[in-house]
Amino acid sequence: MLDEMEQLVEREGKFHIFGKVMIDEERFFVLLNKIRVALPDDIRRATEITRQGERVLEQAQQKAREVIERAKREAAQLVARDEIVKRAEEEARRIIARAEEQARRIREEAERYAKETRRAADDYARDVLGRLREVLNRAISRIEEGLRELAPKGPGEAQGR
Repeated sequence: MLDEMEQLVEREGKFHIFGKVMIDEERFFVLLNKIRVALPDDIRRATEITRQGERVLEQAQQKAREVIERAKREAAQLVARDEIVKRAEEEARRIIARAEEQARRIREEAERYAKETRRAADDYARDVLGRLREVLNRAISRIEEGLRELAPKGPGEAQGR
């Protein structure tokens, strides 16, 4: 839509006598309204991506907690057996260490993913808004040039065209 608006301003309706650009007002406002409608969807999508990243992070943290709890339960069961107390303690430490390492990796990966997702969503929104601002600024400049061209030049020019 931004590209269509840009084409409307830059390529269509050149009025060579005055060296100014005239555009189809109705088409301009149709495109502008399409952008207005699409922009909230883009922002909603960016927000959803961020929420999805947060859900992934929460799920990873929950899984890490479950792994640690399971490891602790398994360790407690092993310790309860008198004849294998020493082996149980050793195994429990290994299980907990593995679980904590796995939880750390899952947490780091989820945080990295969430950070990248937020950054990508922010970049996308910034890009869309920046391009929209450029197109609108060009359109406003062209409109102002057209108005200046149509403004009365002096006292002898007719006021009521």
